[in-house]
Amino acid sequence: MDADGYAGEPRRKKKRGGIELLIAFGAIALLGVIALTLYVIGEQKRRAAAGRAAAQEAILQRNMALAGGTYAQAESAGMLFVMGKDPGATNETLFGPFRTNEAVWNVIYDRNYKEGRPPALRTEQRAMFPDRLRFDKVEHTREDNGVRLNYAFADNMATPVVIASKAIKGADGDTANPGGVITVVVKAENDDRFENAKRKKAEKAAEPAATK
Repeated sequence: MDADGYAGEPRRKKKRGGIELLIAFGAIALLGVIALTLYVIGEQKRRAAAGRAAAQEAILQRNMALAGGTYAQAESAGMLFVMGKDPGATNETLFGPFRTNEAVWNVIYDRNYKEGRPPALRTEQRAMFPDRLRFDKVEHTREDNGVRLNYAFADNMATPVVIASKAIKGADGDTANPGGVITVVVKAENDDRFENAKRKKAEKAAEPAATK
């Protein structure tokens, strides 16, 4: 009603909802779909990463088990030689168990002994393959019951290997034969640790050229 008492036509109330609500619900639904999609993608990535990590760990364990088992064979074959109790051991005795094992890259026995007057410490080395004594070690190392296990490369970075070695003590009271070292080298399955080591070495080799 106006100042003269005239009511006039009733005002129509605006209807709320309609298109605006549909747009709002659509936006909410779209955000939900996006969130769900991102979650699914993230979960897939997490599962893939976990699966890859598990696969890499499995390779590591197989490599270490192969090296450790081969070392145990070498210790059985050459312990007496390294301790000086069987200095005349034949190559067949020392290396015979490994001749047909293609996974074995090398087996090395270092026997320390004292000789002469005054006694001088000397070393006799027996290697299954005397031309396979150079290695490029990788950072990854572990120790198992005194056996040191190292990732490494042989053959000028062409062959990934695991080196297993252990210092062998001489017999109590035997001052002429203080012991030595038994080392085995086995071919390894390639994994990310080897690949990363090769990448780092390549990057390091490229540094001088980049600074010129």
